[in-house]
Order: sequence, then structure tokens, then C-alpha cells
Amino acid sequence: MRAASSGASTTTIAGNPITARTSSATRADDGYGTCAVRATGETVCWGENDQGQAGNGTTASSPTPVTVSGVARATAISVGTRFACALIPSRVACWGTNDAGQVGVPGGDGQRVLSPILVDGV
Repeated sequence: MRAASSGASTTTIAGNPITARTSSATRADDGYGTCAVRATGETVCWGENDQGQAGNGTTASSPTPVTVSGVARATAISVGTRFACALIPSRVACWGTNDAGQVGVPGGDGQRVLSPILVDGV
């Protein structure tokens, strides 16, 4: 996963570095799409969306930011190849391709997760 940010700090959760917003916005991309957490905590994504990586419940790509469904008050975002995860108060929500279980759905049978789900055990 690649993450980039503006006005951000990095913390470690469960051995993994997480970049958190401290002002303005946090942005991450995977070369196919981009997601950002606005200063308000609103999470938006844009670009390709063939695996639901925009998190808005569709597979329609968008050249402009669309709001990620149900993710408010996010403090960080990380984007992998065609999936994304956001750190929300005390939880992690993920969406997009799940071919290897990367969004937290066991089995990883190529299932697409079009809207964010909470990841158990994180």
C-alpha cells in the first residue's frame, strides 16, 4: 500500500505504519485511483473503480472525488492495488478487491467489496 500526506504524522498500529492527518488532507494512491481524507474527516476517492475501490457502492469510475459510503471521521487512509482502508475511531474499514482477503473478508475468492466494511480483530 502506498500512502502520501500533507501535514501528517506516522504512528504504528499492530506493527504497521499508519499515516494520520494532522491538518489539511491525507492522500494515497495506487496508480489506478486516489483516495483522500479531508480535514473534516470525510473520505473521498476518484479514478478507476472496476473493483469498487472508490468505496461508493458502484463500479463506475470517476475523474472527480466521490464520497466513500459510511466512512466519516477518518484519520488516515491507505491504498493498495485496487483496494483501500481507512482508520476511523477505534476501527479500520476497507473496500475494493478481495482476491487475497485484503479487505478483511476471509476466503479471498475474487469477491469485490463495493462499500466499506469494518475489519474484525483490528
